Amino acid sequence: MRLPCLSLLALASCLVACASEPLIAETPCPPAPKSVAPAAALPKAETNAPPVVEVRLAPTRDGASGAVAIDVSMRFSAPPVEFGETRPLVFRLDGARAEDVDELAARDAEGSLALVRDEGDDKDTTALPGWRAERRARGPVTVTYTRKIASTAGARPSALSATAGGFLGLGRAFLLVPETTEPHVMRVRWDVAGLGPGARAASSFGLGDVECIGPLTMIGDATFTAGIFDRMTVEKLLLQEGRGAVVTLTSLGRGAFDMFDVGAWASRAFLSVQPLTEAPLGHFELFLRSSGAAGGRFDLDIAGTGVIAVADEGRTFGWPEKRDLAWAMARLNLGLTVEAERWFDEGFVTYLAVDALRRAELVAPADLAGELDVRATRYFSSRRAHPDDLGMLFAAELDARLRAKSDGKRSLADVIRVITPKPGPHETGEQARVTVAALREAIGKELGAEGETRFAAVLVKGGAAPDVPGDAFGPCLTRVKKKVPQHDLGFDPASVAEKKVRGLSPKSAAAKAGLVEGDRITAADLGDGTIEKPVEVEVDRGGKLTKVRYLPRGENVDAFSFALAPKAPASCGAPRAR
Repeated sequence: MRLPCLSLLALASCLVACASEPLIAETPCPPAPKSVAPAAALPKAETNAPPVVEVRLAPTRDGASGAVAIDVSMRFSAPPVEFGETRPLVFRLDGARAEDVDELAARDAEGSLALVRDEGDDKDTTALPGWRAERRARGPVTVTYTRKIASTAGARPSALSATAGGFLGLGRAFLLVPETTEPHVMRVRWDVAGLGPGARAASSFGLGDVECIGPLTMIGDATFTAGIFDRMTVEKLLLQEGRGAVVTLTSLGRGAFDMFDVGAWASRAFLSVQPLTEAPLGHFELFLRSSGAAGGRFDLDIAGTGVIAVADEGRTFGWPEKRDLAWAMARLNLGLTVEAERWFDEGFVTYLAVDALRRAELVAPADLAGELDVRATRYFSSRRAHPDDLGMLFAAELDARLRAKSDGKRSLADVIRVITPKPGPHETGEQARVTVAALREAIGKELGAEGETRFAAVLVKGGAAPDVPGDAFGPCLTRVKKKVPQHDLGFDPASVAEKKVRGLSPKSAAAKAGLVEGDRITAADLGDGTIEKPVEVEVDRGGKLTKVRYLPRGENVDAFSFALAPKAPASCGAPRAR
């Protein structure tokens, strides 16, 4: 039997290898013995054997500049079937400029195979630029090239980046993968000698050299890293429910966080979100790199069935990092999006993740109260600007209504399970698309016509505000009334495009800060739609430039938030330890 990428067999072997260390084991799962490698399952006599792609990666580092380059060799046993007898091979590369690829060459059974730059179809805005063969390929095809990588400070976490003397990024950023869905046997081989002593390599498929089978899109969606890194696996198994979780952490360079703290918490958190779906993922992988700078940044991107994160040095593994990781775990386990609406993808999913953490005692009530206060304040100050806050609050209302009506037997997670396409989340991390109408109808089946009407009023028409019951977040928190200043720019936003202040409110913060009706605008930063970030407008008054800076706060409106309950149980203290 051939092993699929990230297969259950590989997971089972990992659990067996880790059995002596059920909580934490550092690098506990060595590469599979040669005797069980997929290559042994490819007898020459098998006529329906899938094609093979052999990938060899040899990263090197320039000691003076710190830049990294990857020498890549990809050998395809046969051209993908989609290209048949007429279409030339087309290779795509995400985020690469032509100058990032050096010494590109290709050969097939007939000799040299010229590749020319292909910018994609003008009608297809999703097509990535790449290279196209000038003639049809025949027989085995070998492509070689060097992918140069620069340090990308400030870029998204998943962007291919040279850091800490190594590199980290997605396969599609440096592997020229043909446009095909045909399953391939994929063999990845590493040579990390060019990165110096102690360097290792890893990917979403495992540590070092790997072999697996699946569509080539999997190798493009996989995360790859090489250099000096720490790697550990945490195993958790709930025997009474038959569920288990393996969490793998790989930290390139000097780690931003303590690996054991992250691993112990992440394993519990991953288990806590698994009941959200009928087909939970059994493995979660976190690739982490330091930004190399001091500050408050922590960002993450979902990549395949795991996460790539970047953190500034000096940060601690606190509530914001835990919340974001739990959101990613929940999103991956759910495996769906509701028409890419932020109120669901970020709002509903964040609520489900945070509620799972609360029920598993993995979040301190004080942290939860602070999170809810920030979101409620942000929402009531500017309802239209933050659909994620709207979604989180309304998800809490719906969940409370569903639990109350069913005496605790039904929840929002149950409703989402009903609309989730079977068999559940894809192993590639793809998100199934569900319509807003389907979610609304499912809510209506549980809460009746009143539930559907309420759903439409809050999320579709957008006029009504969420109304979260006071006990929605358990006995540790209680709902409180508060006044929130409404976001008020103080003048017509169209003034910026017109380069002239108009519609200025005399009693606004803008007027009190010195802005004048008719001022000629030379530059403007209107903030982020919250009442916390200042607005800055530069105006020209008779040749003299003046900057006007103020917080865009208007009149107070009635709102609610959550705080620690005055008579909370003694158990409402710190979250559960490891």
